Amino acid sequence: MRVRQATEADAGLLAALNAVVQQLHHENEPDRFKSPDAEAFEPMVRDWLRQPEVRAFIAEDEAERPTGYVLAVVHDHQDNALVCGGRFVELDHIAVLPEYRLSGIGTLLAGCVFRFAQEVGATDVELTTWDFNRTAQDFFTSLGFRTTHHRMSARVLGNAEEAT
Repeated sequence: MRVRQATEADAGLLAALNAVVQQLHHENEPDRFKSPDAEAFEPMVRDWLRQPEVRAFIAEDEAERPTGYVLAVVHDHQDNALVCGGRFVELDHIAVLPEYRLSGIGTLLAGCVFRFAQEVGATDVELTTWDFNRTAQDFFTSLGFRTTHHRMSARVLGNAEEAT
């Protein structure tokens, strides 16, 4: 296995790799997540990769076939009367193709995010997982992540039909 930094030219590849995780989200939260459409997603990925605070990494097998990717974003919080300021890196996306899961690729990709966080002077790596994704939560816990807060959602009566 090897990991390389993604470039803007990899936008289509990242959009295609994302389909496995997008499908999972769509199946579990169809009112929130659309079904995978790599062609529609590619321009968004390309725009993200142009931003200096975004970094993506692609894992490849020995034959240089892509096996997964991770996307990370640097965030700065301003110090104020309520919260301490600082910098963190968000592990925004991670996907490993099903046939490569449980082979260490996810850990390898997460390690790239932690090294990136060190490079940019971040104190933490943060992420969000959906409540239905227990497999991801178990994986992140194994890497040392801990739950720091919960975000909850409730539909507004009468507006749910209008949103779809």
